[in-house]
Amino acid sequence: MASFDDLQTKSWGKAAAPVITPVMLSRGTLESTDFAKTRALAEVLGFDCVDPAPGRMLLRHRSDRSGGTYLTLEVRAVASITTPQNMTNHWGIWVPTRQDVDDAYDLLAAHQEELGLVRVQKPRQTHVGGRDYSFYFEDESHNWWEIGEHPDEAEFVDLVAHGDWDQRGESSI
Repeated sequence: MASFDDLQTKSWGKAAAPVITPVMLSRGTLESTDFAKTRALAEVLGFDCVDPAPGRMLLRHRSDRSGGTYLTLEVRAVASITTPQNMTNHWGIWVPTRQDVDDAYDLLAAHQEELGLVRVQKPRQTHVGGRDYSFYFEDESHNWWEIGEHPDEAEFVDLVAHGDWDQRGESSI
């Protein structure tokens, strides 16, 4: 078996010889102390929900983008949350317009108690330079979420294309 140092990877971009051949990033996991409220929130956010086994729920959302990829969140029932998530470790949901952000805020703020939301922050300019418009909210299981409009998705593609910070060179900074 090769040592970690023997693994062939490039210093930036997609690995030249990956150890695995992923199809896609398939899921994330979160915890819930109240499946009924988690399911209600997930359905409001546009997820399909199924309970395949006791104490387990799957939330699925199909992207409307070309390729139609799926995001799946696996929810596990717990009696209490031992490691609460914080706002910087949130689940981000992009919507097409600022009006969609405002509409989502109005809906969640109006139904905060029924959906088990601890807090719903007001929409505002967010991220570097205030280029995005979004709001964050926390459910009673201490999962943080963000709903936002991000006008320049191509920026993320461009950032990855440029590679790691120390590999860019002076002209790219």
